[in-house]
Amino acid sequence: MTPSTQTQLDLLIHHFQQMDLVMLHLLLDDNLTYQDMPKLVFLQKLAKAFAEFRENGNTQLLPFPGFCKEPSCHGGKPGLQGRCFVGDSSPHYLVLIIEVKDGKVTDLFECASMGHNDIVPQKQHRIFINDDDMPF
Repeated sequence: MTPSTQTQLDLLIHHFQQMDLVMLHLLLDDNLTYQDMPKLVFLQKLAKAFAEFRENGNTQLLPFPGFCKEPSCHGGKPGLQGRCFVGDSSPHYLVLIIEVKDGKVTDLFECASMGHNDIVPQKQHRIFINDDDMPF
């Protein structure tokens, strides 16, 4: 059980680690878009990404802090914080910027240029939520 003192961000990261779409659906706001998609479309695409992790033998994802290195990214807001989620059993990973305002998660989107202060082990095969949006 999760303590009630955790923030929405803490809960989001926890349930993302567990690849728990039901809890992510409950946590995210129906009235917001995520990666410029309605919440349900974003979650459908995320379900496919989670399925790819599971197909490669992963039962959970390990989160590593990261930040956007691109100066022109997301309306000129470089340095946005995020996580690199790496599979617990394979070198598959997914990078996600998590925008938070006033303690509330307001956007989630993939990052094309994530940097890390620490080494991220096993980061070899990238999984995309929406590969149509990626510039490479």
